[in-house]
Amino acid sequence: MPGRCRRAWLCVLLPLCMKWHLPTFGISRGVKQAAQARGLRLRSRVTEVGGDNVQLTASERSSLNLISQAAENLDWIRAKATSDRCNQHKTPLCNAAMHAAFRCGNYQAGARIYTQMCDRGTLVTGVTYNCAIRLFSKLGQQGKILELWEEARSNWTSWVPGQRYLLLSEMVNAFADSGNVTGIGVFLDTICKEGFEIDEGTWGAALNGCKNAGAASVAEYFLKLMRQFNVSANLIHHTLVMGAYAGRSLENITRVAENSEPLGIDEYFVEMHVTSLAGPYKNTSKTRNVADALEIVQKANSSHNAAALNVIADAQSRASL
Repeated sequence: MPGRCRRAWLCVLLPLCMKWHLPTFGISRGVKQAAQARGLRLRSRVTEVGGDNVQLTASERSSLNLISQAAENLDWIRAKATSDRCNQHKTPLCNAAMHAAFRCGNYQAGARIYTQMCDRGTLVTGVTYNCAIRLFSKLGQQGKILELWEEARSNWTSWVPGQRYLLLSEMVNAFADSGNVTGIGVFLDTICKEGFEIDEGTWGAALNGCKNAGAASVAEYFLKLMRQFNVSANLIHHTLVMGAYAGRSLENITRVAENSEPLGIDEYFVEMHVTSLAGPYKNTSKTRNVADALEIVQKANSSHNAAALNVIADAQSRASL
């Protein structure tokens, strides 16, 4: 849920807190950045493994560093300006520009860079495919994503194992974005058949898909598989499971919260807990302002609203200790 949507929920809960004479819980400004940082660590970076084996001049290397830095700073204008000034025919520079477009939310621009690479006959690598899959996933082009997968797999015989794993993990991410739990299951199975161990980042992506789909039972099944594969579930994983239970019974939502307690509840989990009590994620994630959120809260079960206030009060109490 975008940051502005979260703020809307907190604004809606303010009058509820006043009505019930309970303190409000203020989300700190650093929470969003912290959540994004945790997400980045869970989701493998596209450039983590394997190089493009393309020689760059000193000037081009400098441009590559500038594009990468602009991507980290979410500065698309600087990234694009730097990319336009250098030789975009070289694969590492194209990949860096695509990654910058993804990071900055300019998905159409990134997709155009990929199309231009193909039109020019520029060398396409595993990093290129990962970037392209991310971009077309955000554009909702599932057919294109499958086309990229088939093309990449037909060319990956020369790739190192790490590059193959990143491609498979990216496909899990792509299906997670659209909440396609069947597709997620297919690619988790493919990862195992290829002889890889599923890491915590890919499990996080799978659980994110369950959250987007509202597939609570599948999320529980994935947690069970994580235990079987000796992968420890962290608070982010449990936060996503909470999201999968959004709009479900108070008993189930409370159970997830209690099971997550030993991990040390943070503000992000509290936020997911409160919004899950308000209604299904597919509804709460679409709110764009306080009026939208208020409409959903007004329709929520009164016991859920009361529980949300208790969660907020408890969080406020912990924060003051």
